[in-house]
Amino acid sequence: MHLRGLQKWFTLLLAVIFLCGAVFPAWAADRYDRKSKNFFREVTEIDLDQDNDMESAEQNDEEIDSEKEDKDKKRERTREHERLNKGNIDDNGLKIRLEVELEEETEAGLAEDELPGKNDRAGLEKLTEKLEAMLSAQPGNTKLLHRLAVYYRNLGEYDRAIELCKEILAADPANQSALVLMAISYRAKGDIATAIEQLQQLLAEKETVGHSVYAYLGILHEAAGNLAQAVESVEKAVYAAGTEKKEYRQKLGELYVKAGIPGLKIFIRGQKIEPDAPPFIENGRTLVPVRAVAEALGLNVQYFDNGTVVITNPTNGRTVTIYIGKTEALIGSQKTSLEASAKIKDERTFVPLRFVAQGLGAGVDYLADGQIVTVD
Repeated sequence: MHLRGLQKWFTLLLAVIFLCGAVFPAWAADRYDRKSKNFFREVTEIDLDQDNDMESAEQNDEEIDSEKEDKDKKRERTREHERLNKGNIDDNGLKIRLEVELEEETEAGLAEDELPGKNDRAGLEKLTEKLEAMLSAQPGNTKLLHRLAVYYRNLGEYDRAIELCKEILAADPANQSALVLMAISYRAKGDIATAIEQLQQLLAEKETVGHSVYAYLGILHEAAGNLAQAVESVEKAVYAAGTEKKEYRQKLGELYVKAGIPGLKIFIRGQKIEPDAPPFIENGRTLVPVRAVAEALGLNVQYFDNGTVVITNPTNGRTVTIYIGKTEALIGSQKTSLEASAKIKDERTFVPLRFVAQGLGAGVDYLADGQIVTVD
């Protein structure tokens, strides 16, 4: 009896072991499979995220590298100009910066791989040889002529650059890139008079040109001793640049001093105004004819019999009220005082320029060299 009981339990144990052997491996395999899938899915997602992050980082690096490369090229170009023009640079380096800007404009439209650096003489010579062969097969091809002119200028072979520019101009007399290239090449050869002629031809052919052309022409006129023409050209550069390029204003001030042109000069939004009565300084403040300033800035002026003058900026609605002969004034409804009062002189009403301009929302600057007052 005891033996049969043991046999029964032994048989039951064997059955349990058999069932476990059949079921557990399948369950374990399924669990392992599910865990593996989850694991690989998570790893894949991480890899994708890392790939995206790496791709984004690479794009940012490329943009940063591109910006750095552009800046490096500009610095290298400026250093090259300084080397070529050593001992012949104006004090603030304006001529060099202008030539850099103008050269970049003449290279507009050329692909990056079409513009080897000036220091890569071997690369430039190889490209010029190739393009000369292409030009022989395609005479008169303007794009080839333009590229070759740029390369020869960069090689310092100015006569060939000029020759190619003349071919361009024979077909297109108003081609700005060719005229500017010729002017820079003639200037590099020391032929300033002919460089001036090229830019004057450009101005005669084109209704509008960039401010850098006017400024460069002014620098060339100064080098040739033509101070009156230099002043006129840089004044045009100041007007064309508007509120940009304050260095033009500084150069203009130097030219006014050099040319011995006295008196205050008023520039409003880059344009020199010529009031019918000259401005003057009183108590350190510039007084100008109110009518001339109002017209240049688009202001409205009202005169009252009691000596009150109300000036309104129609753009922002601000008003300034001034009383002839008094140091009291109003900005809107707020009372303030003036260091120099408005006054009547030569039958013209003069008002303090800085107070009026700033009170109506404009900025005012004064440059001691050349006595230049600017309102923007």
